[in-house]
Amino acid sequence: MHKQLPIQLNISETRWGIRYLLFQLVFLATILSYALYYLFPGYNSAHLNFSYFSVNFAAVCWIFRDYLQASAGDFSNRWRKSLMAASLGFLVYYLSIFAVSAITYRLFPSYVNTNDVVINHAGRQNFYLMAVGTVLLAPVAEELFYRALVFGTLHRRSRILAYAVSTLVFAAIHVHGLDPVSFVQYLPAGLVLAWAYEFSGSIAAPLAIHIAVNTIGTLSMR
Repeated sequence: MHKQLPIQLNISETRWGIRYLLFQLVFLATILSYALYYLFPGYNSAHLNFSYFSVNFAAVCWIFRDYLQASAGDFSNRWRKSLMAASLGFLVYYLSIFAVSAITYRLFPSYVNTNDVVINHAGRQNFYLMAVGTVLLAPVAEELFYRALVFGTLHRRSRILAYAVSTLVFAAIHVHGLDPVSFVQYLPAGLVLAWAYEFSGSIAAPLAIHIAVNTIGTLSMR
């Protein structure tokens, strides 16, 4: 029997988290598009992305409030492991991304990551909105969804299943259109973030990695 995560979602958080995750994956972007179209006819993709990030951030902070409070209270016991996991995970993340990118561009010299194109385009429309969204709002929502909810829930039954499903889903949500290469490029990130969460026992470790990676990516848009 593998060791369980020290802080886990309660039953209510798990049920509402799954419901909202499915809702936002299927319906949220469309609903926000219509709302912005009628309320702010001149909106652009930066406004849409920021609205999407903001709604998800508010939703996860409310749905997972007990988990967040418990995690904050337990952080004093885990800050050393969290710092170790974040530092090592950040290093492994960039080494793995460098390796995957090198192979990708050797096989497909003209390949351009579609997710990067979408984010960079929105960043040129409104850098500050996208900076807040990608550096602060999105990492919190995604870590609570894909580590605390998906990984944490499945981890109770199987470590292998938790790693496989959370990594595959995390990679899939970053793919725009039919772009299997982009999907492969995001697999290392999902694995590293899941490992950091399991090793440290705290959501703070993958969150720190996610924020650091997105900060570097955001600054590259300048």
